[in-house]
Amino acid sequence: MKRHDRLQRALRLSPLALICACAPAWAGYVFEDGGFKGELNLGVGTAVIASDGVNFGLGQIDARSGQNKGPRADWVETFFKPGATLNYTFDSGLQLLGGASVIGTHTYGDGDAAGLTRGGDGNVSLEELYGGVRSGAWTFTAGRQGFVVGNGFIIADGHLGMYSEGAYWADPRRAFKDTAILRYDAGPLSSQLFTVRTDSHLGDTRMTGVNLDYALAYGKPGLMMLHVDDVDPKINAVAPRDGMNLYDARLLGMKVPGINGLTLEAEYAIERGSGKGVQYDASAWYARADYQFSSLPLNPTLTYRYGVFSGDANLADNTRKSWEPLSKGYMERGAWVIGDITGNYLLNNSNERVGMWKLATQLTPQVGVGGVYYQFALDQKNYLGQAVTDRDFADESSLYVDWTPVPSVYATLSYNWVKPGAAAKQTLGNDTFSAWQVYLSYHY
Repeated sequence: MKRHDRLQRALRLSPLALICACAPAWAGYVFEDGGFKGELNLGVGTAVIASDGVNFGLGQIDARSGQNKGPRADWVETFFKPGATLNYTFDSGLQLLGGASVIGTHTYGDGDAAGLTRGGDGNVSLEELYGGVRSGAWTFTAGRQGFVVGNGFIIADGHLGMYSEGAYWADPRRAFKDTAILRYDAGPLSSQLFTVRTDSHLGDTRMTGVNLDYALAYGKPGLMMLHVDDVDPKINAVAPRDGMNLYDARLLGMKVPGINGLTLEAEYAIERGSGKGVQYDASAWYARADYQFSSLPLNPTLTYRYGVFSGDANLADNTRKSWEPLSKGYMERGAWVIGDITGNYLLNNSNERVGMWKLATQLTPQVGVGGVYYQFALDQKNYLGQAVTDRDFADESSLYVDWTPVPSVYATLSYNWVKPGAAAKQTLGNDTFSAWQVYLSYHY
């Protein structure tokens, strides 16, 4: 069957493909009665992806059966997320708050290029269910809820949708479970004392720690410390995390005096400690510079970022030196799913060195365009445990158009292609891995 015919088949199978443009009128409905306030909200979305040269020609490998389905994969993902938030304010100013939401997902067609979903996968499940109290600068919440530290370099996404859950690429599920978070926000100072738990696809781990941010005129420095426990050690038998301690320092949004268009950003983190028969000695860091050319037409912004996620040269000893990305999440294009193809299907922020160049501009307030170029190398000479003789892994390029006709609607079209380097050719294949991606969402 030709690629075009397969994609048309997938589109015909998608009942939500047009819902994003015509969400129900009740979405975002706010109701109040005295000290009581509530809001109903809705998010829906669909993604259409056509890929070729999957895994550099090796083919789409079904993660459950091991079957090679060939070098092409065309699929559609859909999701819907209705929810509600509630708040009651007493005369004293004390507030009770809570929220709940569910997510329904479905994958149509061939399933994602990584082979983690198949056509027909998808379900409806609870996403958020939390309650709490707020008094002045203090807020305490517990239950199932979202949680992000800094810019999501380490903690942002508590759930990885795959297998029967469907919608791996769109990844609408993000809430952590069994959480308790105490927040303090007063002026420039914000802090969180937290314990959160990921789903089983992210290892079913509990992360307990403290985070501190302080907003200054030149930027926002931050510090975090956390401890990791494996709730189910069997899940992480190959790559354990139990007993790991993480220490993180960052500086976000730094302005440079005298250079108005320049913004700098950097973060450095280490993983130390020990578990049952294993020592941890890993690190990750990045440095980023953004410069907006305000004197040029359309005021384009040029970004360069270089990041290193440590690898392990000796996989046979009891010291784990490969960086564990824990619950990093997608925050923007290139962070922290690095590369639309490479970051989703080939590398996962471990044993990786990557440079990113990005040029972006707004043609109109509603339309943005840009291009991204990534250079990927392995930190150590092995790929998923397989020895290689060269660290050069791949070069990925992306061209995209973003469209936001109104604040609640977002659409993007991108074409992405990856050329294999020597390491990828040794372990996967020689072909170019490419993907057309269309994504449309409505949130209110």
